[in-house]
Amino acid sequence: MTKNTIASFLKEDNKSLGSLLRRLNQLKRWNTLLAQCLPPMSGLEKHVQIVNLKQQELIVLADTGAWMTQFRFNIPDILIKIKQLPEFAQVKTISCKVFPQYKGVNLHKKRPPQQMSSATTSILQQTANKIQSPELKDIIEKIARGKSKN
Repeated sequence: MTKNTIASFLKEDNKSLGSLLRRLNQLKRWNTLLAQCLPPMSGLEKHVQIVNLKQQELIVLADTGAWMTQFRFNIPDILIKIKQLPEFAQVKTISCKVFPQYKGVNLHKKRPPQQMSSATTSILQQTANKIQSPELKDIIEKIARGKSKN
């Protein structure tokens, strides 16, 4: 292979990869234009991004619910500004959804169950001994018999 850049290789030799590159460049351009329409000094440009333009709806993702709320609050003003751009002239609505960015944290990792200390177990047993209701006494004793940590 000669000294071709990856971009030129993708454009010339592989149609599917070339279309992905074109789509990526389009999204970059759209997000640059969106950043220009956001309120100045709001910080939104770092937390929202356009992911699609479907029919007349611009779909934007935010990395947290707080940024999504701030973005949604500004949608009427953003819509007025963005419709003035040729690429977004047909946009009638903007929707925003939360999609947290991956930060290498496994959100589905199970934590080990917490263990009660022996002092907590002792207090629960003493409390159970003072309760007159058999049902409640039984429940507290079951909790006290749970795994204890010394």
